[in-house]
Amino acid sequence: MCAVMSAGRFDHTKGGHIYMKQLRVACEFPSGSTILLLSAGALFRWAAYGQQSAQSLLAQSGGAARKREIDGEDGVRAAWALGLLSKADDLDADRQEVFGEAERSVAGEAGHEVR
Repeated sequence: MCAVMSAGRFDHTKGGHIYMKQLRVACEFPSGSTILLLSAGALFRWAAYGQQSAQSLLAQSGGAARKREIDGEDGVRAAWALGLLSKADDLDADRQEVFGEAERSVAGEAGHEVR
């Protein structure tokens, strides 16, 4: 599980929504709110390990070396993952990349339109 918490001062009816693209759902997410999401980390590791668990990989000849090669040095994968997050200066460009030039809207759970 991953815990996501909203913090800061903002109008949660105008921004700060949780948007689940595949479900086509946008939810207001007021400051101080927390949501628990299932983590897909194990699925990503399973795919990286050749559609097998770490235990299966380690049981193979050379499996420990292969696992170290995939996982990288301590902190390298964490730094890579953090690099995937938008920085404040990149938010507008990232939003355009994700949502395209035309503004699209999704109805929020409370009936608000989210842009």
